[in-house]
Amino acid sequence: MQGGRVIATEAAKGMATIVLAKEVAKDITQQQRCNKCEPYQIGNKIELERSMGHEINTQYQFKIANLSSHPLKFRVSEPFLKPGNKKPTTKVQEWSVGGVSFDGLWPMECILVEAKGRYAQFLDPKMNKFVKENVFTLMYKEADSQKKAVLMLKGAKLQWYFYENETKKYFDKLISNTIHTIFMPL
Repeated sequence: MQGGRVIATEAAKGMATIVLAKEVAKDITQQQRCNKCEPYQIGNKIELERSMGHEINTQYQFKIANLSSHPLKFRVSEPFLKPGNKKPTTKVQEWSVGGVSFDGLWPMECILVEAKGRYAQFLDPKMNKFVKENVFTLMYKEADSQKKAVLMLKGAKLQWYFYENETKKYFDKLISNTIHTIFMPL
């Protein structure tokens, strides 16, 4: 009986070695794919302090940034009040390439991502026109700088994700459909 147990133990060790070897090979293959992504090679993770407005905005950015970010992991802090501020501040990690910030990077697909949470409130006809124009002018400028940065990066793509479909539709018209946008609620 002892011999059978030894054989079974050795077989189990052999299987564990094969499984481990496959995992290492998979990790190496994934790393090779990431290394082909120019934003992954030349960019870096940064931490910013932002007033995120509604809590959903933070949750949404966290979800989109990490949807396909392996081996990267983007983090967000709990909101906190800075002295002198009335609105909470959140520390968020983003990806920066050439001084341009993106909410995340999915290195294996080489996709830089941006997440937009609750912006439909600014489309309400009762909304102050100045506020609406300011919000969407800033969004347009952000999109334009990201688009220009991505055009300079070999193999890189840009995708914007929207929590609310009406904001996505408005943004698509605003930028004349020049950026790939996706409606994806939480």
